[in-house]
Amino acid sequence: MNSATNVLVLISLCFLAACTGATTASSTAAGVPEKAKSGVIFKTAKADLGGDADAIASDTRLSVPFFSVKFYKSSKDVAKSSTLFGGADDYVQARTDTKLAGVSDAAFQRITDQAYGDLIAQLQSAGIDLVPHATVQSATSYKSLDDARPITKSSASTHSPAGFRRTDMFSQVSAPAKIIADIEAGVLDVSYELNYVTAKKNAKALHVDMVSASVDVAQVAHAVGQIRTMPFADAKCNSFNGCHGKISTLRLQQPTYSSIPFGSFENTTSDVRAVAETAVNVLSMFSGGSMRNSEEFTLTADEKKFEQAALDALKQANAKLVQGIVAARQ
Repeated sequence: MNSATNVLVLISLCFLAACTGATTASSTAAGVPEKAKSGVIFKTAKADLGGDADAIASDTRLSVPFFSVKFYKSSKDVAKSSTLFGGADDYVQARTDTKLAGVSDAAFQRITDQAYGDLIAQLQSAGIDLVPHATVQSATSYKSLDDARPITKSSASTHSPAGFRRTDMFSQVSAPAKIIADIEAGVLDVSYELNYVTAKKNAKALHVDMVSASVDVAQVAHAVGQIRTMPFADAKCNSFNGCHGKISTLRLQQPTYSSIPFGSFENTTSDVRAVAETAVNVLSMFSGGSMRNSEEFTLTADEKKFEQAALDALKQANAKLVQGIVAARQ
């Protein structure tokens, strides 16, 4: 499995019948993320974009004081299915835990800087007049905010371009309002989430007393995100609170993704975990309790290829959101 670029974790567990669990790998191209859907009974795919950018429809100039990308580095995906007449403990569960390896924080920073540069280029190509970031940086209201240093955790790292600042939960509205007053332009607050893996989860009732659960995991760089838009032209301004008006949010509801593969999976499930889980499942098979199967995988990336794939997905996300902004201003 060391050379695999796609991993299939297929776990079928049954009650009152013989059961098998299989883990296989194939060297295919990058996967395709699942479509986001809405509805309860009859589910349909969501539109690419949701919300709107109507707040800045009248603004002749815009600015991008805030830009961030959250890079996920671990993922847990679970599929669970219960028997038709079973109790709370009568179920089967398939689970995969994956981790991304081989990508440094420096790479995340390079991707973020380039994604921001691409957004600015696309906005300008669309005919939108942008306030230079140097002008935004010189505003007293912007300088009073905290530096947007990287936030690095084991599960994810969040980055902003060099020299940027960030708001917090208490200043998400008040800080942009004062910046708008200082630079006399509408504000765009851009945030993305970039994931490295997608999972197709299946849970089926094959018979009244037979069920199965499976998780199909594949590598793919894919992005979702949003732009909060805050106006200057249609806002009410004063010297104390800045400029306040309608805030609208344009959301990317379907992920943009790259077809560039960038790494290989390795099964890193510990022997202790595998033996313990097998023992529990054998007992459950005879007692009628729950049965579980789980695998751990590490996706080791070629850093340069990951950068290409991630930037590809983010550039597509930029294009979708810029289209939405342009549409709101026509």
